[in-house]
Amino acid sequence: MISQRGFSLLEVLVAFAILAATLGVLMSIFSLSTRSYQSAHNRQLALTLAQSKLAELAAQPRLNPGSDSGRLEGSFRWTSRVRPYTVPEAFGPFELKALPFEARVTVSWGDKDSQQVSLDTLLLGRPL
Repeated sequence: MISQRGFSLLEVLVAFAILAATLGVLMSIFSLSTRSYQSAHNRQLALTLAQSKLAELAAQPRLNPGSDSGRLEGSFRWTSRVRPYTVPEAFGPFELKALPFEARVTVSWGDKDSQQVSLDTLLLGRPL
């Protein structure tokens, strides 16, 4: 009897099936990690752009209530809103040295602005 060496056709087919399943799972994981990275990158960029717009508002010599909007890098859009801030009565009576304003900057991106980040802060306006 002659001893046969090598693999049978069935063993080769099973090995290829296992390899194909493993590669499919790896490609799915790679695709998911790429989407997660892109989402995190866009969110970080949007936060940086919103901080920049808030810094521009804070640097203005005179704050005026109102809204503004525009486009930024790529598909990013921003809106800003500045309105007078009313100090809650719970803090008690005190003398204000400057007018406080509430500022909000929203940066949106994606299909139909489906994703967005907003930053809010209080800014001091002109002295009283």
